[in-house]
Amino acid sequence: MVLGLLPRNALYCKARSFDRIIYTTRLVDLLDTYGTGNRVSELTHELSGILDVVVSRRELTAPVVDVADVGLSDHFLLQWSVTTAN
Repeated sequence: MVLGLLPRNALYCKARSFDRIIYTTRLVDLLDTYGTGNRVSELTHELSGILDVVVSRRELTAPVVDVADVGLSDHFLLQWSVTTAN
């Protein structure tokens, strides 16, 4: 599993310009190429957009990612459980 912070406005639920649509498509295509996907489906920034991601392999069970505005930042807190094997 990979965690990351994307450049501002890189992945939008509602793209506001043609460039953002292209960058979003490129990111999704890149993740698909490696058999991975972003597991965050809610906005993660107070000004809108998905800027924080949780990426995992598609063949694994997708974690349920909760997004919460805890008031400490302009980014929201992401929470999920991870199952590990010994």
